[in-house]
Amino acid sequence: MGDKKDKKGDKSTTQILKESRNVLYGEETEIPAVLNNVLTLLNRMDTPLSSIEKNTKKNTTTLSQMNDKFNCLSARVFDTEKRIVDVKSRVTQLEATSHGTGNLFDEIKAKTDKLASDIEHVQRERTDFESRQENMK
Repeated sequence: MGDKKDKKGDKSTTQILKESRNVLYGEETEIPAVLNNVLTLLNRMDTPLSSIEKNTKKNTTTLSQMNDKFNCLSARVFDTEKRIVDVKSRVTQLEATSHGTGNLFDEIKAKTDKLASDIEHVQRERTDFESRQENMK
């Protein structure tokens, strides 16, 4: 609010305020002039206030849109976090199942190896038995 004059060449805001202070603090000035100054000051304030209101409405709309997007994003993050917990749980179950399957495979392999060894042993014994049978004849 400097000493700028409006388009009509009226008094500056500083001059109007100075005259208004003179009335408030006792210096003589005509009341109609002060009221006219106050009216001029209020009229000057109307345009910037209208501009502020217009910008505020735009900003409010933008903020509302941003808030909506933020809420949507928050919901998606929450859903993703929930899914991550589910996936971790499934991975843990799969690891346990895989470990159990591995143990079962190792057990089956050991039994298969034992059976193969037993079959070889039985075949040797049979071969030895047949050889002895041949020798006895």
